[in-house]
Amino acid sequence: MGIGGSIHTSSGWEGQFETAQRWHRRLDIVRSHRRRDANTADDWDFVHAFFQNCFYLKDWLERSGVVPASELHTFINAHLEMQLCRDICNGTKHFEITKPSVDAEFSLLREYVPANDPSPRPHINERWLIIAGNERVGSHRFDIFELADKCMELWHAFLNQKGLL
Repeated sequence: MGIGGSIHTSSGWEGQFETAQRWHRRLDIVRSHRRRDANTADDWDFVHAFFQNCFYLKDWLERSGVVPASELHTFINAHLEMQLCRDICNGTKHFEITKPSVDAEFSLLREYVPANDPSPRPHINERWLIIAGNERVGSHRFDIFELADKCMELWHAFLNQKGLL
């Protein structure tokens, strides 16, 4: 039995937001060194951890009473990127997704970039992608790092709009 307080809850929703931001910064490290000889299992763990922590900010905001559940659901449902964040979060944490936002069978994958590709990052020889879709939204292909950036931008805008940042 606990003593009624814990380090993981003491900083409230703000602590969860900071955790999501730290995982986002860790993704920048992964983003900058993608190459075929990298330890991709560890790197994919960082991707999974980011999307889990990013999406669960919703629960922390709701349970702390800072933002009503209805407003959080409206926010998530208004943005395809946040719906994909939910699916990645749930898909990497649970065996199966029973209520997907976009696609319970989404694919996370690496796509190799040929050496002669006119990429702005010539040292990067692969792209990391999510491919997902349904009849409502169609088929989508996102760079996983750009999706992470967009999710954080959306959270910042939402929290600013609520006067929380």
